[in-house]
Amino acid sequence: MAYAQANQNCKDIAKKMMDNDIKIQKIHGQMKHVIDAATGKESQNYPRIDRFNRHVNILIHNLGSRVGIMQGLIEEANQQGNNCQKMAKKISGKVNTMQEIYVNMVLSLQNPNTSGSKLSELNKDLEQQANGANSDLENAVKSF
Repeated sequence: MAYAQANQNCKDIAKKMMDNDIKIQKIHGQMKHVIDAATGKESQNYPRIDRFNRHVNILIHNLGSRVGIMQGLIEEANQQGNNCQKMAKKISGKVNTMQEIYVNMVLSLQNPNTSGSKLSELNKDLEQQANGANSDLENAVKSF
């Protein structure tokens, strides 16, 4: 009985993580749209995007919130049974990388000379991590 409840708790945690990962993917899409709109899609000449770009600031703040929630869920998963700890271990590297990307985005905004290309590169890295996390979480939910 306790095993079934632990698996259900773990499944719920994985679903919450998937929801946050999907929201991170949406943030990525919105960030791409904002950068493309500021630069023109075919232009390789990226203008500066700094802390005064309100839309980018909001997106980066939302990213930080979502990554923080996922880190909290990983801690919660580590307190569950072995299967949940395995899932947490598998996903924690990707979440930690997303946290680093978030920090680098914040630092980029603080630099008034940061071009859109820097944020565009970080955003591509974010997409890779979010897609990888999503597939890992889908597999975890299926296994419970």
